[in-house]
Amino acid sequence: MGSLTNCMLLSTSTIPSYFFNGLQRRTSSFRDFRHPASVKHFSRSARPIGVRKVITEAKQDMLKDSEAVQPNTCNQVVEQDARIETLIREIKDMFLRLGDGEISPSAYDTAWIARIPSLNDPNKPQFPTTLQWILKNQLNDGSWGEPSFFSLYDRLVSPVVYPIDIFEHNWMIDTIQRLGIDHHFRKEISNALDFLYRNLRKDGLAWERDAIVTDIDDTCMGLRLLRLHGYPISPDVLEYFKDIDGTFLCYMGETHKGVSDFFSLYRFSQIAFLGEKILKQTKIFTEQHLIKSIKDNHVYDKWAIKKALNKEIEWALRNPWKMSLPMLEMQEYIKNYGDNDVWIEKTIFRMYNINNSKYLELAKLECNKLQAIHTREAKSILLWWNSCGFNNLVVTQLNPKEIHFSICAAIYEPEFSTSRIAYTKCNCIESILKDIFQSHESFEELKIFCQAINEWKPAMVQVLPSKLKRVFMVAYETMNEQAIGANNAQGKDVFPYLHDLRKQQVQQYLKIREFKDIKQFEIFEEYVDQVKRGLAVTIRLLPAVLLMGDVLPGNALKSLVHKSTILEQLASYIALLNLMTEERSAVYMYMKEHNCSEQDALSYIEEKIDDAFVEFTHEYLKPNKHISHSCRRLIFEHGRIIRFSLNKRINGQPVESMDKVYTPTL
Repeated sequence: MGSLTNCMLLSTSTIPSYFFNGLQRRTSSFRDFRHPASVKHFSRSARPIGVRKVITEAKQDMLKDSEAVQPNTCNQVVEQDARIETLIREIKDMFLRLGDGEISPSAYDTAWIARIPSLNDPNKPQFPTTLQWILKNQLNDGSWGEPSFFSLYDRLVSPVVYPIDIFEHNWMIDTIQRLGIDHHFRKEISNALDFLYRNLRKDGLAWERDAIVTDIDDTCMGLRLLRLHGYPISPDVLEYFKDIDGTFLCYMGETHKGVSDFFSLYRFSQIAFLGEKILKQTKIFTEQHLIKSIKDNHVYDKWAIKKALNKEIEWALRNPWKMSLPMLEMQEYIKNYGDNDVWIEKTIFRMYNINNSKYLELAKLECNKLQAIHTREAKSILLWWNSCGFNNLVVTQLNPKEIHFSICAAIYEPEFSTSRIAYTKCNCIESILKDIFQSHESFEELKIFCQAINEWKPAMVQVLPSKLKRVFMVAYETMNEQAIGANNAQGKDVFPYLHDLRKQQVQQYLKIREFKDIKQFEIFEEYVDQVKRGLAVTIRLLPAVLLMGDVLPGNALKSLVHKSTILEQLASYIALLNLMTEERSAVYMYMKEHNCSEQDALSYIEEKIDDAFVEFTHEYLKPNKHISHSCRRLIFEHGRIIRFSLNKRINGQPVESMDKVYTPTL
């Protein structure tokens, strides 16, 4: 079938005479073909009353950024919201219609059906509408095929249609998630994932459920999506795609390697669990392959002609999943997504459930809506920060805008607005408290501060310096305010939990300060444990977790406050990360303790960081009956935020794309 050409298809000896009636016999000429310019090759935060001034340049910048964006008129907002709802309905309908898959019509197959003569009159077609389609879709040069992309083979042969249900489920889910619009389609995505899981075989996934041959592209895409949504899967299936020399094949018998299949393999390799050696090996192999492909300008996709596949891969290599913030990834993908991309089989065809202008339009409208919400949040935080009245150098090093940016980039959906504000305020306050306990000269005054926290009495801090009084009142009023919001969200009094955490953490700060003043660490593990206790991850996150929309049962809340595995793993992970930046003395401590070189010490710490992230990832993704996915997600994203920020600091780079969170896409 693959060798048939238009010449054979239109052979007068095999086609009834009625087939040619009205058919234009146009002459094909290469000067009539236009190769699109975009396609060069086949690829793709008592508050003092009356604040005197803006405290820092960071706050001034935040205000400028907020005022720079002119709000839409009410009519525009209403129109955009209406358009968003329309697009959501239409895309949900697309999910409902998912069956064997949908590709663009095929002239080849239509022509074969058109050849069938009528049962009543052999001189007439049995299916006349097929002949009408053939006549209507003939191109000016006399051929058929995809009009926007020229391929001689496409013009001579049109694709044979075959089911692509698994392929389409895979790429439709991935596309919608990468464009950041998946929160509108949670039920639909869940149903589609169930379909993929039902059809996962011991040798992987094929492009459709009845196909004999599986391929690494569909398999890795499916396994990655299933793992990210909590399905129990094993990467051992990848052994099936190894050649005799240990290299990976897309499928058995392939004649040339592509890039998109290795990109899918690379993306899956980044969510490995502890002990999954094959994914660790795979990550190294695929990373090297993709880097070489970019360097050699060989980013060709054997499945599709994509708008900016090279840019997709370059961005993914610069921003691996462990430090990738979802909204930044979404904005990058919006730029690179090709709603007019075409796919290649026997010829060129379109897949409307994967490349569709409705997805892109919704993503841009949604991004602009989020920008307006994030800007309003930034204004609210700026007003709160200014009302705090801090005016000392320790505090002014803090940048509330950067903290708010990071949580917006990690958890961007509209329904999490109150949680993002709580996150920003908590992290601002905790950083200030940590600095105060590290730098304040009087240890006795810090003890009085802790006693005031324990009894929750502002009157007790009146004997303290103004700086300590101010910090206490900000922490006091902010926590009281957040407790009210959390009480409403959880349907119970959560203040005792928050107050217990606050008491525990200031006592930890006091112990760290006392220990620092009397002893120097000599054992590496003791030092790491000290760093962990000073991170305050639980008090930084719990108020925001309580506002994520899910009601936590009492046992889960107690677990988060007293002994939470996921929070313990997060603290271990961040503590190790800090050893590479803020706590560099730990490197030399390890060198002395183990009599090794600096490179050996760094390699050991890097390996510990990787293992800690793997364990943290597993705790996040595995099913949990007590702590909801959205609450675990906030905890996990805090880890990625820290990694993202530290990476920029290590490389001497500013926080990338901060303005993108507050700037419209359209």
